[in-house]
Amino acid sequence: MGNKKKVLYLIGAGATHSEVSLYDSNIKLLTKDIAEGIKNKITQKKLTGLADVVNDLTGENIDIEQLITLYETSGYSKNKSIAKNLRSAFVNEIQERLAKLPKDYKPLLLRALIDMYDVKSLNEELHGFLTLNYDSLIEVALQNVNGMINLFLLIDYKNTNFKNRSDGIPIIKLHGSFDWKNLFPICLINESDHHDDILWIPPGVVKRREEYPFSMLWGKAKELLQCDILRVIGCSLNRNDWELVSLLQTTQRFQSKHKRFTIELIDYDEEGQKKKKDYPYLNLKTVFEIEGFKKHLLKDISLSVSEEVGKSKAIEEYVNNKNNINIFERWLRWRGEELKEHRKDITTSKNIFKNFIEYKNENIS
Repeated sequence: MGNKKKVLYLIGAGATHSEVSLYDSNIKLLTKDIAEGIKNKITQKKLTGLADVVNDLTGENIDIEQLITLYETSGYSKNKSIAKNLRSAFVNEIQERLAKLPKDYKPLLLRALIDMYDVKSLNEELHGFLTLNYDSLIEVALQNVNGMINLFLLIDYKNTNFKNRSDGIPIIKLHGSFDWKNLFPICLINESDHHDDILWIPPGVVKRREEYPFSMLWGKAKELLQCDILRVIGCSLNRNDWELVSLLQTTQRFQSKHKRFTIELIDYDEEGQKKKKDYPYLNLKTVFEIEGFKKHLLKDISLSVSEEVGKSKAIEEYVNNKNNINIFERWLRWRGEELKEHRKDITTSKNIFKNFIEYKNENIS
């Protein structure tokens, strides 16, 4: 274990979207999809008090967090009411989409990812998960694979099947959760039921994290960032996540130069290049800069050009967000196929990862 690299994962809405799209491609959970769903409900008069924001919710690059913040900080009571209604619509829209999953749904990509760390020949160890998501898919996946979760909080588990143990893989939910009721100890509830007292940091440019449990969770995140690799899956790292970007920059800066962790962006290359331009002070690596992945993609592309430049261009055009390639899935499959190419045994006690690699998109139990 001592020579293995410690890998921490940061997952966002894009990871959930990649996950559920394998089950049903019509369940869309990206921010633009949520905004579109809210706009349609307003137009169809299924939501009240939000008629003034219909035009604001139109467009490919809509930023609902900035929109909420603009209304909330305008100084007008009517606009504060709009911000409150918009946040409520945001919760309900996400929960309505997640409710389309079966009650016994088992996340395939997340379970395969977790199970991969049971492969004895893997040169990595799973250090934990940081998540910006409000859903509980990562908890379900860890419970299913490892039989326990570890949220680093004092929680009343009486109403759930989750088993909390301090020796479990850490899950740090930086923005809270739809299934946390604001009590002490925190009570886990059915996340499909909306409650006004859920414990979360609502969407907005300013993330208020000074109070319990968020002050403690962000402190724990800083400790977990003493790792070798931070892999970012489905997280935009945009200006609305400024506190998070600041945390990454601070923890990287104060690590020893020779031990500074690398941030691997499991995202489309053009998105990764944009992040590198936006944050030149972070030690970022795009998905195409991960050794071996770009070469792996050549197997899926029929190329009429043999020049290296032509191949590179074809891959970049193939793997971009316009083609709806599930980059999380493709990267995870590459990890398994790479191990097999090097004649490594990918058998685990549950074989979730192995079955995922060998049986394509079947939702393996």
